[in-house]
Amino acid sequence: MKIIQKQPKLFLLLILLLGLGLYWPSLDFDFLANFDDDKLITQSAANQSLEKENLKALFTESVFGLYHPITSLTWAIEHHFYGFNAKWFHLTNLLWHLLNAVLVFFLSRQFIKRSDWSLLISLLFVLHPMHTENVVWLSARKDLVYGCFFLLGLLTYLKFLKTQKPLHYALMVLAFLASLFSKSNAVVFPAVLIIIDLYENQNFKWKYLFNKLPLFILSGVFVFITLKTQQEAGFINSFEGEYNLFDRLLMGVYSLAYYLFCLLVPFDLSPKNLYPTKSNGWIPWVYYAAPFFLAGVAYLLYRMGKKEKLIWFGAAFFLVIIAPVLKLIPTGNDIVSNRYVYLPYLGLYLGLGLYFFKHAPKWGRYVLAAWVVALSTAAFQYQSNYEDSYTLWTKIIEENENNQWGKAMALNERGQVQMKAGQGQAAFRDIQKALELEPTLARGLMNRAVIYDKSGQAQKALNDLNKLLSENRESVDALKLRGVVYGKLNQVEKAIVDFSRALELAPKNTELLNNRGIAYSIKGENQKALADFNQALDLQPLAKQFRINRGNLYVKMGEREKALADYQWVYKKEPNSLAVAYPLAKMYFESGQSKKAKEILRPFEAKQQKASELANRLAADSLAKESLPYYTIAMGEEKLRDQSLYQRAQAYKQLGETQNAIDDLIAILENLPNPQIFFEIGNLYWEKGEAEKACEFWKEGAMRKHAPCQAMLDKHCN
Repeated sequence: MKIIQKQPKLFLLLILLLGLGLYWPSLDFDFLANFDDDKLITQSAANQSLEKENLKALFTESVFGLYHPITSLTWAIEHHFYGFNAKWFHLTNLLWHLLNAVLVFFLSRQFIKRSDWSLLISLLFVLHPMHTENVVWLSARKDLVYGCFFLLGLLTYLKFLKTQKPLHYALMVLAFLASLFSKSNAVVFPAVLIIIDLYENQNFKWKYLFNKLPLFILSGVFVFITLKTQQEAGFINSFEGEYNLFDRLLMGVYSLAYYLFCLLVPFDLSPKNLYPTKSNGWIPWVYYAAPFFLAGVAYLLYRMGKKEKLIWFGAAFFLVIIAPVLKLIPTGNDIVSNRYVYLPYLGLYLGLGLYFFKHAPKWGRYVLAAWVVALSTAAFQYQSNYEDSYTLWTKIIEENENNQWGKAMALNERGQVQMKAGQGQAAFRDIQKALELEPTLARGLMNRAVIYDKSGQAQKALNDLNKLLSENRESVDALKLRGVVYGKLNQVEKAIVDFSRALELAPKNTELLNNRGIAYSIKGENQKALADFNQALDLQPLAKQFRINRGNLYVKMGEREKALADYQWVYKKEPNSLAVAYPLAKMYFESGQSKKAKEILRPFEAKQQKASELANRLAADSLAKESLPYYTIAMGEEKLRDQSLYQRAQAYKQLGETQNAIDDLIAILENLPNPQIFFEIGNLYWEKGEAEKACEFWKEGAMRKHAPCQAMLDKHCN
């Protein structure tokens, strides 16, 4: 112990290196689509750049029902430098965790006055498996960032208690604010300060509250913001008729018991711990046993606290920070979440660590060493569940083998992951299995409807959506998708009805406003369409597609200057996207400014596939002449040659350049003697008045049993 006391920084460095090695495999992990990483990181518009408008959006808008602008800012910075390269995001998570381990060491030393004991607490913080998902799950960075500022705030407050300097108080307030802006769980910070006051001074004094009143006001503001955004996002569940008040109290007690139990035995962890299933009106027995377990732990801590007051302080620290997430107000579908103990466990580490060193027998150190090895092994193994979304949901499926709803839910989510990866058949199989287990599973019906919609089976999609909405008439997502399906079935009136109903339930849903705007535009109600696009852009000013749609509407309304302004704004933000660049280039072509149009489209000449896509767009918009050079570029790719020749031939036909069209079609015959090509060449020669050549090509097609060629032969040729 003496060498540790003399060289604490060296041993702290060794702990950090251990943490780096422990979680190094996570650098190869992916974003977890369908497990918040897509919604919070890769799909969040505000994370796409560091421009002024994006930064404003970070601090003024919630994301997926959550408000954590500083955490989102860290993602935006990484995207700015590395794009959405998951390796760098994972490395940053790991570095945040190691930084917090350093802060834990210095904070622990403030309370227990020993470097060696503080190093143990830092070691436990680094490798405890209950902290693993905070490190390896990118969306859990909220806990890392808010935890960092929370710890800094505690350290500066302890400094303030010693110096009473306004500077230290101001720094503490700034750290608290940063913590709040990183995750709203920081609202308990002023309550933790009161616990520190009581521990440091032993007796309560009203003056302790005075300098914390501003902090409590800030906490109140963020409690309001959190409840409001969670309610609007539909994350606060009512569970009406499913769980009574007694059940909910038991679930809160169970949550607390679970976290205390896992402090010592965290060896069978799950990425998701679902709310209990009731059987004959009863929740599982473990919930009824939880109060007795908790009473035993409370008595034990009381007895231990008589010897070491830090035990009581640590228990209070733990309870205050964990209290907001004990599910007394039910949110999501998890009864407990391992990541919630990232900061709360620090209190238990402090008290129990001190007690162990001062009162445990000598052989206890061997037990401690074995336990630490077991913890690090469990953490190393557990992190592999977060390698990618498919692995994660497969783990959850396996763990819910005896929970019919849980297994169905997880199968459906894995199916959605595969659907996003373009694995349609595998996705359909999982979602179908989920619906066999739970035929009314709302998300399952929704996902199967999405698959049907994408595969062109609109009526089947409509059937699933009708079934879903018969069970839940207020499903915004189902109404939105059914509106889209109605639009594809040319039932625009019904689409507008569904979009409008969904907007009554979610008036700030920008996708709904955009979709209804498109429907109104199709119907010819341009002013209503414009109002919807404007409202969507007021709520989400960075949405590029909304501006493109409004620009398209302005073109339709003949307001080309306004359309040009929208197209130019979007192009400035994302010049390398064809979907963004094309509307502006098209407008320049149509106004005779071909030079400007070609300059905008120049980046897409480098890749034949993009050139082919561009040429098709131009031809479809009656810009056949402008499409020709891009078809020529696309022909440089062997796989695209025949397709591009055929499409260029169609463009030549539009332009009346019949011989050029014939030449392109004949070139196709070198590789692909398709009878349809003989038929089209024959038709073109007939239009030119060259009957003999026309008959020659029709005859070649007829020899290949092509009925239209035979019909033309019989009609026009001897």
